[in-house]
Amino acid sequence: MIGGRYKVHGLPPNLQRCIDSVSMNLPNGTKELLEKVHRLGQEHRHDDDASRRNLLREVNKLSLALETPAEAVLRIAWVQNATQATVRVATDLNIFHHLSGGPKGSADLAALTGAEQTLIIRIMNQLTAVGVVAQISSDIFATTSLSQALTKSSFSAAVPCLYFLISEHCHATR
Repeated sequence: MIGGRYKVHGLPPNLQRCIDSVSMNLPNGTKELLEKVHRLGQEHRHDDDASRRNLLREVNKLSLALETPAEAVLRIAWVQNATQATVRVATDLNIFHHLSGGPKGSADLAALTGAEQTLIIRIMNQLTAVGVVAQISSDIFATTSLSQALTKSSFSAAVPCLYFLISEHCHATR
């Protein structure tokens, strides 16, 4: 970081200017993600599906890192219905509150919520895939800024409300 701005070596000047315009507010680890995406983009071969998937995974991580909790809640509520349903179930089971006390495994979450461990695993896999929670080992999950926000009533109260509005709209248009 130089003079409050991140310098990513080898970037075209117009991309560096774009990064400079937002770099004052970048969350921790974003500079490293930017550098990794840039490196993977340079190494990417169009005929290599594995490199494409790897690049896409890192671009998605970068996108999630830059997204505010409010933007994430809107994305989940209006764009991703399966994720919205999973966030609704997780909210109803107080999973985000349970994780706010520290990382937990699926067995711990099952005991705390009264849900079956298989259901908890499926919920956590979906939430991890979209960046709502972090998976820190094969069966240990932790909060992200989004799941921390969902412990606040201003965010968590919106989840069932939006779920109801969207599901009612879907039924009404049939």
